[in-house]
Amino acid sequence: MFWKCKNSVRRSGPRPTRRTLEAQSTRCPVSPPAKSTALELLPSMSMELVTSVTHCNKTSYKITNLEEGMLYYFRVLPENIYGIGEPRETPDAVLVCEVPLPPSKLEVVDVTKSSVSLGWEKPEHDGGSRLTGYIVEACKAGTDKWMKVATLKLTDYEYTIDKLNESEQYLFRVRAVNSRGVGEPKETVTAVTVQEQRGTLQLFS
Repeated sequence: MFWKCKNSVRRSGPRPTRRTLEAQSTRCPVSPPAKSTALELLPSMSMELVTSVTHCNKTSYKITNLEEGMLYYFRVLPENIYGIGEPRETPDAVLVCEVPLPPSKLEVVDVTKSSVSLGWEKPEHDGGSRLTGYIVEACKAGTDKWMKVATLKLTDYEYTIDKLNESEQYLFRVRAVNSRGVGEPKETVTAVTVQEQRGTLQLFS
């Protein structure tokens, strides 16, 4: 059976451990029963029956149209000619979400002869799961070798990459992270030359 989660009421007992799945659908692998199975999807808080899935003769099933950002429990019930048996439930709640969108408005805010300072804003959408931080990467212009230079907290919206080679050109990008994983990057529009700057610097992406 398929159940919709209501956030306004908490399930009794300790808060469930979160696991993440791609938003809108998930696949549940199970061991084969004696004959066939019925699937149930239970939310981690209050429960509202939406629909049901029965007579699943495979050991996996893709459940679609899940609500992003909701926590769910899944159950599988074996079935044979004598009826439906006891269910087996996932031990932890499953968070239905995607990776976040790229950060917004990445810009180069300062350049010296050995460093580049970046600034950005949070993504327009967190993927249905709370953001946990950002990853900053750098690459020498003319190559495709990106290197991670920093893993930052959620509250960090600026970072200075130092110890760069003077007069060399670099590209920079920033990724947002949530419980699902690392999102697509936001990249600087053009390569940045590491040198002392005169006047106002404006490099946006």
